[in-house]
Amino acid sequence: MADGDGVVNTGGLELHLTNSSDVLTEILNLKRVSMPKIRFEKAEVTNQADGGVKRHKVGMGEYPELTAVIGYEPGGPDELLIEEHKLSKEDRPFKVVVVKEDGTLREGSGTIQILTFEPDDGSMGGERTATLTGIVNTITEADAA
Repeated sequence: MADGDGVVNTGGLELHLTNSSDVLTEILNLKRVSMPKIRFEKAEVTNQADGGVKRHKVGMGEYPELTAVIGYEPGGPDELLIEEHKLSKEDRPFKVVVVKEDGTLREGSGTIQILTFEPDDGSMGGERTATLTGIVNTITEADAA
């Protein structure tokens, strides 16, 4: 496969959240998730010797919110785990596994606080899903074993 051809996802994505007993538990009905990648703000460092041209350098970094789409089953085990984690307001361990372009797996583990868990409107004839968002405070990536 040539670089940049993309990968057709045939499975392998995983999201694990920590329950109140500190046990990582896999979200079973996961549809979509991505690996949060750190981004940096731009900090201006212009001074009088810069000849009227603004200068910048990389400033503080932060991870974007993790977003996952989950097949929604009201009252199901995924919802119970997510709601318990969300209502705790705790920064807890989590793990995410994504499929790389060459089909191998990449694992990220760190800590997350759940912000939202929003089910869709349950339109007639459509699959119900819910969207989870969370603040990633730390993450370390490695090739999955």
